[in-house]
Amino acid sequence: MKLTIQPIFDSPANADHLRKLCKQFAEGYVDIENNYTCRSLEMNRKQQLETCSFDIRNGSAYWIMVDNKRAGYVIAPWAYEKNKYRYLDTRFILPEYQGKGLGSQVLDILVRDLNVVLTCIHWDQLKRYQGYYVERDFSVAIARGAVDDNFVHELEHQYDNPHMFVLHKNNPNLKEYQKLFTYIDLV
Repeated sequence: MKLTIQPIFDSPANADHLRKLCKQFAEGYVDIENNYTCRSLEMNRKQQLETCSFDIRNGSAYWIMVDNKRAGYVIAPWAYEKNKYRYLDTRFILPEYQGKGLGSQVLDILVRDLNVVLTCIHWDQLKRYQGYYVERDFSVAIARGAVDDNFVHELEHQYDNPHMFVLHKNNPNLKEYQKLFTYIDLV
């Protein structure tokens, strides 16, 4: 099984295909118990297409390809300095490809080839995934909102299950975060 990560070519058809996959991801990401849903579900079709087109044009959207077939997508926008470090926003693997270790391989490729140094998980996922991230040199988790204005709403609305930043050892701001913010050592 040959796995590759390929930039998505900017076209209306690709934007619409990505929109459909993003919608499938968002629908599977509903957490009724913690009153959490992906905000993209509140967008209409036009807004979803605009968002997908934006990600494609900015070089943030990638297909996950297995044996030259689309197996999912990744959204990894620039973080910190443009053209240097990336943030893994979304990684979605189609159900028929799940459970085969592709997610781990994709993350390894993203860290190695796209210089992903930051991602996030929900607080309730931290314990379940800590070994997974530690094996890939992610070492700390920081409450979002403390360092990301886009997610202050989670703190303002006192979500029971807030997002946490998970930082890779190659993150240029890792030491500053460790000094400035309360963090949880994953080890």
